[in-house]
Order: sequence, then C-alpha cells, then structure tokens
Amino acid sequence: MGEKDTATFDTTQWHNVQPPEFMDISRRFEYDEDAILMLKKWLRLTEGPETIVEVGCGSGFFTEKLVKMAPGSKIIGVEPDDVLREYVEAKGLPGAEFLK
Repeated sequence: MGEKDTATFDTTQWHNVQPPEFMDISRRFEYDEDAILMLKKWLRLTEGPETIVEVGCGSGFFTEKLVKMAPGSKIIGVEPDDVLREYVEAKGLPGAEFLK
C-alpha cells in the first residue's frame, strides 16, 4: 500500500474489510434459493407485514430479497457504516429507507 492508501484505511469500518460490491457478489454464493425461501417462511412474509426492520443491512443483499419477497411492505435498513449505507441507498429499492 502506498502512503495515501494507509492514510485513508480505517479498520473500524466494515467497508475496509470487504468493499460493498464484493459483499453483494459473495453473498450470492452463501445463500441459495432454498435458503431464501426458508427465510421467507421463517419471517412469515406471506402474511404481508407492514414494516420490516433489517439491522445491519450492509450492502443490501438481503434488503433486495426482502423487497421482492414482501412487496408493499416498508423496509427499514439500519447500517452504521456510511459507505455501505450510501451504496445500498444508491440501489433505489422501492419501499426501502435507510438509517444510521
């Protein structure tokens, strides 16, 4: 790493461990469609909850799934890391809002 790289590196922030783009891609291999369907059943998304809160939404992998699984529900994603929160906000997910 160059001097500039080390000056901006902050190990207390998650985005410095894995960039948001890589987090999105890596999650696709960890959770197949069967796992996503089980999540839908466990969360009882077929009953149409009005509001879903996802704590630690990171890059928004599950947030995207929740938007598709529970259309019409309000999704609140909580993400303290500014870089990750800005990344998921830029996806423009309908019915989703993000808080620090």
